[in-house]
Amino acid sequence: GQMEQAENIFQSMQTTGVEPDTTIFNVMIDCAATCGDVKKAHALAWDMIGRGVKPTVATYGILAKASVRAPAHTEEDKKENLRVCLSLLDQMQEEDVQPNTHFYNIVITACVKLGTPSAAFRVYNHLRSSGLQPDIYTFTGLMTNCSKHKLIFNAREIMLEMEKLGIKQNSVFCAALVKVYIGCRQSNLAYGLLRKMENEEIWPTLETYLVVMEGLASQKQPHSAFLVLDNMVSLGVRPTPRMIKAVILGCISGSAVLAVRDAQWSLLMNDAWSAFGIAQKAGVRVPDEALQPLLHLIIRQINFQSGAGTITFAERDMEDSMRTKMASIGQKDALDRALQILKIICARNLKLEEKTYAALIHLSTASSQRAKELAALMQTQAEGMISDSEEPKPTASPDLDKFSEKMESLVPSRDVAGAMNLLDQMWEEGVQPTRRTFSALLQVCSDNGNFQRAVLLVKDMRRFPDVEQLDDTYALMIRTFGKGKRVQKALDFLHRLKLSGVGMDQGLFHAVFKLAVGSGETELASKLISCLPFPELDHFRQRAGTATDSSSGGGLERYDHMDPKDSAMTEAGWGEPDNLQPVELEGFEGILVATDGFNPGLWGLIIRTLGRGRLLDLAFQVWESVLVFNRTHRAEGWYDTSFKGKQASEEALLDALLDASLEAGEPGRALKAYNATAKGPQDKVLQLPASTYLKLLQCEAAEGLKPRTAD
Repeated sequence: GQMEQAENIFQSMQTTGVEPDTTIFNVMIDCAATCGDVKKAHALAWDMIGRGVKPTVATYGILAKASVRAPAHTEEDKKENLRVCLSLLDQMQEEDVQPNTHFYNIVITACVKLGTPSAAFRVYNHLRSSGLQPDIYTFTGLMTNCSKHKLIFNAREIMLEMEKLGIKQNSVFCAALVKVYIGCRQSNLAYGLLRKMENEEIWPTLETYLVVMEGLASQKQPHSAFLVLDNMVSLGVRPTPRMIKAVILGCISGSAVLAVRDAQWSLLMNDAWSAFGIAQKAGVRVPDEALQPLLHLIIRQINFQSGAGTITFAERDMEDSMRTKMASIGQKDALDRALQILKIICARNLKLEEKTYAALIHLSTASSQRAKELAALMQTQAEGMISDSEEPKPTASPDLDKFSEKMESLVPSRDVAGAMNLLDQMWEEGVQPTRRTFSALLQVCSDNGNFQRAVLLVKDMRRFPDVEQLDDTYALMIRTFGKGKRVQKALDFLHRLKLSGVGMDQGLFHAVFKLAVGSGETELASKLISCLPFPELDHFRQRAGTATDSSSGGGLERYDHMDPKDSAMTEAGWGEPDNLQPVELEGFEGILVATDGFNPGLWGLIIRTLGRGRLLDLAFQVWESVLVFNRTHRAEGWYDTSFKGKQASEEALLDALLDASLEAGEPGRALKAYNATAKGPQDKVLQLPASTYLKLLQCEAAEGLKPRTAD
C-alpha cells in the first residue's frame, strides 16, 4: 500500500535508463486502480502504449476491475463506468490482444454491478461467439445477475447450459441460485437446493442458510425453516441471533391463524421453543424482539389448558375431555417455559408490551396454582406491575434513546458540566451508555477544549463491558487532542494520558495499533506489541531484540502511587486506580499500560490486524509466542494467566491466524501452521469449530489443493 514509494522507484527507472516492461506497468496500473485512482490507471495504460510496450490481457483485466471499483454516486456515473469497461473490448481489438475467459468474467461482474439485466447476457453471448469456453465463475456472475433482478427463467437457462458443458455447481453459485428462488417466492425450490448442497457436500455459507430460513419463515413455511436450522446445527454450524429470530417469529406468525387444539399449532409451538433451546445451548443471544412474542405464544397455551382468558370459538367447542387431556400432558412444562423466558426479560430490563399485561390479567384468573405463581412473578419482578386494584404503572425502564438524544443536544452549546451530570445520572439509574453516548460526550469535551474532562471520560468509558469495541471513540479522541501527524498524534495523546495517570487499555491499544499498521509503520507496530507487559509475549520480545521481559520483571517498577496534586484524578471519585505499569517505548518518553483493561481476545485482535496490514511475519511471531507460552507452562503443570484466570485457546489463536493469512493473501503459510499444530499438548487433537474448518478449506482451495474431506 505504499503508493508513493512505488511511484518514486518507477520514476527513477527513466533517469537510470531502465525501461519499464509490461509487468512493471501492470503493477503500477494495479496499484493505482487499488487506490481508487481510475484516471491515473488509464493514463498509465496510454503511457505504456505510447512507449511501445505491448499491453496484455492482464493489463486490460486490471483496467476492467478499476471500472468496477470506481466511485459511482449517481446513475450517470454507473453508466459512464460501464461504458469505459465495455470500450476495453474495442481497444483490445485495435491492439490485437485476444480476451480470455477471465477478462469476460470481470466484464460480466461490471455489468451486474453497474448495468441493466441484459448487459451481462450480451457479454456472455460475445464470449461464446469468440470461441471461448465459460467456467464456473462466468455462470456465477450470470446467476448473481439473476438474483439481483429476480430472473428465474434466465436462471433455469443458465443451469441447462451448465449441464450441457459439464460444469459442476459450487457453493457461491448455489448461494446466488438460492437468492433467485427466494426472491421469486419459490421457497420449496430453495429448500430442496439446500438439501441437495448438503448431500453433495457443497457446504452452504451462513448467509445462504439465513436467506433460506428467512425466506421460508416469511413465506408461511416456518416448520421447514426450523428443519433447516436443526439440520444446520447437527452439522456443527453455530447459528446466529438473526436465524433464531427468523424461525421463532415465523412459527409465531404461522400459529396465529390456528386453533390451539390443532396439531399444526402444537408443531409450531414446539418448533419455536426448540429454536429457543438451540440458541441457549449454543450460547447465542435470543434477540429481544423474539422473547415477548414467544412468551405470548406459551401463555396462550397456558390459558387454554387452564380454561382461562380469551380463546377462539373453535376452542370453546372442544370437548372438556380433550381440554383436560391436553392440560395434563403439557401445562407444567408450559409454565416452566414461561417462567424461564420471563426471567430473561426481567434480567434484560425490557419494557413489557400491552399484550404481556393482558396475558397477566388472564393468568391471574386461572385455576392452576402454577399459573397464579407465574402471574405473581410478573407482578413482582416485571416492570409496570398490575394488580386487581390499580392501573398499570408507568414503566421504570430508563429510555436509552432519550439520554442519547439529550447528550447530543448539548453538543452545540458545549455544555461540559451538563453532559457530565447527564452521564452521572445514567450510571445512577442503571443505564448502560453506548458508543453513541460516549461519542456525543466526547464531542462536547473536544469542542470545549477540555482535556481534563476527556481524561475523566476515559475512566468512565472503561466501565463499558465491551471496552475493546471503543476503538472508534478512542480514535476520535486521538484526532481531537493529539498533536502532530497521524501516528505522532496517537503517541502524543498517549503521553498526555500518562501525565494524567491513565494507562492504555485494549480499546486504546487497538486504535493506536490499527493506526500504526495502516500507516505502514512496521517498526512501531512491533514496539507497541513488545510494550505490552504480558508474559505470553516474552518469546516475541526475544526475537525482536527488545529488553523487556515481563516474566522476570524486566526492571519495570509497579506503578503503585501517584501524587494526587499531579493528576487529573482529583476532579472525580474514581475509586481504585488501574493496575498500571510504566513501559518505555524507544524514541518516545514512555507510556502507561492498564493491565486490567485487557482480555484474551487481545491476541486475535493483534493477529487479524497484522494480517489486514499484510504484516504476516509479525502475526506469525505473535501467534508462535503465545503458543510457546501456553504449551510450556501447561507442561510444567501451572498456568498463571494475564487476564484474570482466562486464557486464549489454541483453537481461537489458529482461527485468528487463518483470518490473517487469508487477508494477507498467503493461505499456504496458515496450512503449514495448522499441520504443525493440529495436535495440542500430549497429542490431544484440537477441537476446532466448523467455521475454522471452513477457513482451512478456503486456504486449501486458494492453494489449489484438493480438500481433505476425510479430515
